[in-house]
Amino acid sequence: FLTMPTALVIFIWSISSSLKFRFALFFRNFSTFLYVIHKAIISFIIRMNIFEQEILIFFLAISVSLILYYIFLQYKKKFNWQWLNYLM
Repeated sequence: FLTMPTALVIFIWSISSSLKFRFALFFRNFSTFLYVIHKAIISFIIRMNIFEQEILIFFLAISVSLILYYIFLQYKKKFNWQWLNYLM
């Protein structure tokens, strides 16, 4: 429930902030990545019965999404596959 508003807030903040273009682009792409992958991460956490509290699930989903996004960026740089550019 909270991931969609969080992705929207990250996106709006990155557009309106005075960050350098590189960081603003990172946060805009991360908000899209977060919106796309959050359901799978939350489903996995719930199935594994790691946490019962929703706020912990939310923060864990954000953290895991950020780690996966960083891994995604590293693969995108390393392999330079053209189709990865269409995902984000």
